[in-house]
Amino acid sequence: MTDYFYDMDLVVDPLNPSNVVANGLVSIFDPADTAGTTLLALKDPSGLPLPNPVKSNANGFLPPRIATVPQTMWKSGGFTGYFNSYKGLRDEAVGAVTAAQSAANAASTAADQVVTTAAVDGSGNLKLTKANGSVVDAGPVKGAKGDKGDTGAKGLDGSNVLPTDDAIKQAINDTSSATRGALNATYARRRAYYVLDYMGNDDIGAAVNRAITAAAADADGFGRLGGQVIMPQGNFAQLTRILPKSGVDLIGQGWGRTVLRPQGGVTSIRRNREDDGATTLNYVRDVGFYNFEIDGSDQVDQGNGKLLKGFFMTYMYRARFQHLFVHHTGHTAIGNDFMTETIYDDCVATNAGRIGGRNGAGCSGLGFGTSGQWYQAPFPGVNEYSLKIINCVGRDNARFGMFFETQSAGDRQKGVEVINFSASGNGQAGLSDSGCDSLKVVNADLHNNTEAGFTVDAGTFPVAPTPGSWGRIISSDIRDNGTAGVIIDARTTTGGSGWVFSDTNVRNNGTNGMEVHVGASEMLRLRLSNMDITSNGQHGVLIDSTGGALSDMSMNGVNLISNGKSGAGYHGFRSTAPLSRPRFVNTTATDTATTKTQEYGFSFGAPVYGGIIDNNILIGNAANAGVATTLANYNLGVQGATNFDAQTVVGRNLGYNVANGNPETLITAPVGTKFTRKDGPSGKLEYIKTTGTSGSTGWVPSGSTESSGATANRPTTVEVGTRYFDTTLGKPVWVKSTGPTVWVDAAGTTV
Repeated sequence: MTDYFYDMDLVVDPLNPSNVVANGLVSIFDPADTAGTTLLALKDPSGLPLPNPVKSNANGFLPPRIATVPQTMWKSGGFTGYFNSYKGLRDEAVGAVTAAQSAANAASTAADQVVTTAAVDGSGNLKLTKANGSVVDAGPVKGAKGDKGDTGAKGLDGSNVLPTDDAIKQAINDTSSATRGALNATYARRRAYYVLDYMGNDDIGAAVNRAITAAAADADGFGRLGGQVIMPQGNFAQLTRILPKSGVDLIGQGWGRTVLRPQGGVTSIRRNREDDGATTLNYVRDVGFYNFEIDGSDQVDQGNGKLLKGFFMTYMYRARFQHLFVHHTGHTAIGNDFMTETIYDDCVATNAGRIGGRNGAGCSGLGFGTSGQWYQAPFPGVNEYSLKIINCVGRDNARFGMFFETQSAGDRQKGVEVINFSASGNGQAGLSDSGCDSLKVVNADLHNNTEAGFTVDAGTFPVAPTPGSWGRIISSDIRDNGTAGVIIDARTTTGGSGWVFSDTNVRNNGTNGMEVHVGASEMLRLRLSNMDITSNGQHGVLIDSTGGALSDMSMNGVNLISNGKSGAGYHGFRSTAPLSRPRFVNTTATDTATTKTQEYGFSFGAPVYGGIIDNNILIGNAANAGVATTLANYNLGVQGATNFDAQTVVGRNLGYNVANGNPETLITAPVGTKFTRKDGPSGKLEYIKTTGTSGSTGWVPSGSTESSGATANRPTTVEVGTRYFDTTLGKPVWVKSTGPTVWVDAAGTTV
């Protein structure tokens, strides 16, 4: 029965796209079963059974899956829709076209080969003339004895008599026959090589290598080398490293069934530059590793620390790692460099780095040495290569759950994606990027790591400090980590620009929710959107600098809620770095706890150039908790507004420039800032700061709300600064003081 692969599908009402089935059970049926009576049998991408109904995630997406029909019908609640296996339908269409073309070619070839005439020449040989005009000499038409034309004694066939069915069967079954050889050369499939057939008096590693060598030397009818090496069930002490070869898959019987235990200083599976000459011109391609376990508990340090891994391979093209469990290795569990067009799926790496420890090289669950060197030969014209890590786990490792680190200074690899990754209990961070360009992380759960959840920094490789840049963290949860949730650190080298965090929660981390360390050079375009940054120990977001500015930062739709749990002096957003052209819009920075710890919504300790601060809610923090009536509390939503330059635009922000009372002497803002007074007397709701580049004076009611009239009709409910155009005098006057009210003209003369 054909398998049809389905990607992640969004479960949405086809008649109303706003109705998304999030965190719901979705039943999958054959479209012919319109009543929805029989659930389809489903599998996950590794071939294991998948429960039906299937549960959608928080964004309404179903996981990748395999069904037996090219289109499926789904039902959930009152909604019904259909999903199509586009890859399956495409493969069938391509197969049909190929088959039709092959049939046409075969028919044309067969027509040319039809024998149209036959004749015996003077030498007694049978001459066959084909439709294409060629002549075939079929040999003598005489029996085993006798002269020309003599058919031979009874029971003896001539040389042109067709063999019987029994004779054909015998020739096919005889492995040494020419007939069998011709069939193998034309129709051979990838053969299976069973390691048990290659076992000797040595260990499992040597036996696997013999099977791999045999498989790698076997070519099919199209000249393609390779086969499948099948490891048996068992728990095997491994004394010899396994050396992969192109075209050969290594397949076990599953976790806990096929277990390799490398001994001493042995790496279980290794092919590297130093020992094997691996390069971009000497690489392994079209290989796979499936369904087995590597237990590194017996590895010991013999002066070769970085080799104490489960996997250590360099330069691989079109490789696949699936359903693997690697644990308790001396250093990194799966540590491979220079991978391209390679997929890791359902790989679990735990308790790695037990010998190297927190400060050892690698010592992580999954570690990838990245590089753009694949841009070179033998792949001309291609400048991006993909590495996909799907449905993997990195837990309780000495350093990282997963990390990327470039192997050549400044050389970042593109096309890297991490989807559905979980990292917890790791000694340094759940996930780290020190070598990618445009890393994409979707639906990651980075929690309860000893230090950070996610880091971007120069890495540990001494010759290639390269923080990742232009990456995206989407729909992820970064929580309960010991220090910061996110750290972007460019203090020692350039990099770290262009990061985007969207639809992501950063909560309950020990220090800052997010911290960005700008180095001496400019950093570009940090973008935070639709995020909850809540209940972290220190600042929700901290940005500092050793001299460079952060340019074109944007914060849109972010909730900075109840941060500063570890003590006083922490804010929703805090920057001591120069900010150039920042945008803070549609953000809520408040503290909802009974005992408030988040002091200010926004706090600026360095210049802000040409920024926009608009439509934010900045009330309810520790410094402005009593917001109901007191203007002095309202304006404390922002600290450090004296750092705003003249080009910075401050719009409407509740808790900063929308409040009760007169802003004069109470609200500090740049010239041109507008203020809305909610409880002002009629005609005096709008104020504008007209003088004073810093400080809190110079606020006057906006001219757009100025009143006018005769001297006798001057308003009596006034305050200092109230402006009135006196039609009797023919000029504007202002209130200089109240109790009693004193009016003055522009010269300061009482009028």
